[in-house]
Order: sequence, then structure tokens, then C-alpha cells
Amino acid sequence: MTEEMHYYLGVDWGKVLCGVAVADNETRIANAYCEVATKSFFSKLEELKKELDFKKIIIGKTSAGDEQFTANNVAIDDFTESLEERGFEVEAEEEFFSTKVAQMNLSEVRNRGISKNDNAESARVILQGWLDRKV
Repeated sequence: MTEEMHYYLGVDWGKVLCGVAVADNETRIANAYCEVATKSFFSKLEELKKELDFKKIIIGKTSAGDEQFTANNVAIDDFTESLEERGFEVEAEEEFFSTKVAQMNLSEVRNRGISKNDNAESARVILQGWLDRKV
């Protein structure tokens, strides 16, 4: 019996912008999707839910211990809690160096404007890492 197709959403949270990536359970290939202003993320999330009917949100979180990462993790924990309160299933995925990997990937495609889409590409790196381990 064939499993029904569903989607996963990858999120790279940032204070100003969140990167979003999408993958389905059939191809298991993450694709950078969009960048969303963090302050309007939840309204965009409702649109994405209607459009994609995703099953789970994978959010990047680092296990590094310095103060900057710790402060970000507190904000990410609050963000995750807000997602769960809205009824979304959320799972954390290690994101250490996801932005660097994203910038390297994007630099292979173009020389200028690398940081323009690095949030969405970071979300793709995070989601693909989770897919490779879990699905």
C-alpha cells in the first residue's frame, strides 16, 4: 500500500528573517522555499499550511554552548513553543554551520548577492540533514 504524500517544512529561525524549506516524503529532497520576516511568520505559516498541508516542522537549533548560541536557543525554544501551542508538530535539528554551508552552496551558483537567500538555503540544509537521518 502506497503512503499518501505529505510535506515537511524546514525553518531557519532568525531575529529578523526566517528561512523556509519544503520537502515531501516521496522524493525526500529539501528545496529552499522562501524567506519570511520573523514578525509575520505565523500569518505566513497559516498560508503555507493551507497550500502544503505539511506534517511536521523541522527547526534548526545549535548545540554549541557559547553565549550567542545560548541566547538564540532561548528564542528558538520560545518560537518552538508558540508553534506547538498552535498545534504544529515540531522537531529540532542540529544547525551548526548551516549558514556557512548555505553560503558555500550559493557561492557556487553566483558570485554576488550570496547572503540574499541564505536563510532559505540554511533551512534547506537543516531540513535535508533531518531527512537524511529520519526519513
